[in-house]
Amino acid sequence: EGLEGELPPVYVDIHGGPEESASTEYNTSVQFWTTRGVAVLAVDFPGSTRYGRAYRDKLIGQWGVVDRIAARALLRSVRWDVDVNHAVIGGWSGGGYTALNEMTHEDSPFAGAIAGASIANLIRLAEDTGGFEGGNVETLVGNREDVALWESRSPWFQRQNIKKPILFLHGEDDGVTPCGQIKQMERELFEQGVPVASFFPEDEQHGF
Repeated sequence: EGLEGELPPVYVDIHGGPEESASTEYNTSVQFWTTRGVAVLAVDFPGSTRYGRAYRDKLIGQWGVVDRIAARALLRSVRWDVDVNHAVIGGWSGGGYTALNEMTHEDSPFAGAIAGASIANLIRLAEDTGGFEGGNVETLVGNREDVALWESRSPWFQRQNIKKPILFLHGEDDGVTPCGQIKQMERELFEQGVPVASFFPEDEQHGF
């Protein structure tokens, strides 16, 4: 039961990939929130699959921009009886990156974020990810020689702008988005006075 006179808060879920899509199938993660009185919005942003190549290609060079814009737009468009002033953005992997990236923008309409197996530094992600996947990161962000661009899209380099609460969820054995920098980011945010919490299980990898 919620508090008397208050509307349900909102969880805005960003899918991973980032070139995947939200599912309309039964989802126990969604049930976790809704059975506790939290409304859930699942975002398919420009770049999500299932809508044709032209829609997917809208993410080229725009990762870290159009995904955030779509999340904000969906939140603004809500007509349900929910409390959009108590909205949290979250996701895993690419979705965790979008959530963490959103928190670096001081005009964010979200009250906080849940960053699961998230990406803090896109430069390191491209360096650590070889072959096709490494090249795909550059396709989605832009020319890697444009260091200023990559830093502007990386939460690690914009962490001084973060003021709102963040919950970090990350497996210690994650070989896709290593946990070390997220731990360091959490410590630095704590020292900045940002409300942070974390769960870093030793026996988990990229997602729980």
